[in-house]
Amino acid sequence: MTNDLVLDPTCGSGTTLYVAEQWGRRWITIETSRFAHVIARARIMGARYPYYLLADSRDGQLKEAEVARIAPSIQPTRGSIRQGFVYERVRHITLKSIANNAEIDVIWDKFQEKLEPLREQLSNAIRQDLHDEQDKSKTPVNPVEKRVAIFIGPEFGTVSRPDLVAAARGAGDAGFDVLIACTFNYDAHSSEFDKLGRIPVLKARMNADLHMADDLKNTGKGNLFIIFGEPDIDILETESGKIQVKVNGVDVFHPNTGEVRSDGAEGIACWFIDTDYNEESFFVRHAYFLGANDHYKALRTTLKAEIYEEAWASLNSDTSRHFDKPKSGRIAVKVINHL
Repeated sequence: MTNDLVLDPTCGSGTTLYVAEQWGRRWITIETSRFAHVIARARIMGARYPYYLLADSRDGQLKEAEVARIAPSIQPTRGSIRQGFVYERVRHITLKSIANNAEIDVIWDKFQEKLEPLREQLSNAIRQDLHDEQDKSKTPVNPVEKRVAIFIGPEFGTVSRPDLVAAARGAGDAGFDVLIACTFNYDAHSSEFDKLGRIPVLKARMNADLHMADDLKNTGKGNLFIIFGEPDIDILETESGKIQVKVNGVDVFHPNTGEVRSDGAEGIACWFIDTDYNEESFFVRHAYFLGANDHYKALRTTLKAEIYEEAWASLNSDTSRHFDKPKSGRIAVKVINHL
């Protein structure tokens, strides 16, 4: 029914709202994450929806009769938008309709012969994996205990390389084996620091939502720390004396495991260059997009404008355009991967 009300208590990126809007359903959503709220709002406000006929029009009456499979109304029309629109219909599927569906037997007969051998292969593979795991469990393991020191950065501030050096030195003097740094922001130089002597330094970046701990409900430990990456780049010099940046991939740090995983350029959604970095503020002077499929579909939809394809094509690159050498002697690169 077109007057159905859809409730989505955790809307995420707004997919449920987008579909409800397309099917003419009223909706209410709830979301505690500011990041998800911004994405959902931009998606709903920037999306394009099908054109629907006014229910209070002759064309609308004919369309309503067609989709509802009833005789056309003969009531006079006034073209009032208050009467709503003629939407497409989606069937309501209930457990009763599924149980009484005679086509289930046809589907069973059609696919059972194909699926049964696959099910048997899967069962054999699972049994083999369990057998292998049992063999491994019989191998004696000598556990190694390690002591971990935790460094908590300022609530409103940036952790610098000297801060990490001092913390790692203190951890080493106290007999700890690993230092884990937790903070909201790191400066540029601290990203290069990952070890002091025998003490590895693992850097975790805390989510800004922690500033609102008293205002937000508990959203689970998965939202407290976020992964972040360091781009792998080459700086190329041209014959004219200008330079280019080529991005090869990104090393992604996972705070849950302490692992650093390497990903190629295909794992980068977009990347940015500050061609004259002052070590304080990052200004996006170049932007490039490497996302899969149609790189600009969402942006094109949001802009609602004609796109100059050749200009856009120059932005879909892992190598930047030429630019002058920076006066500061420094550039900075930021990447956003599929996570």
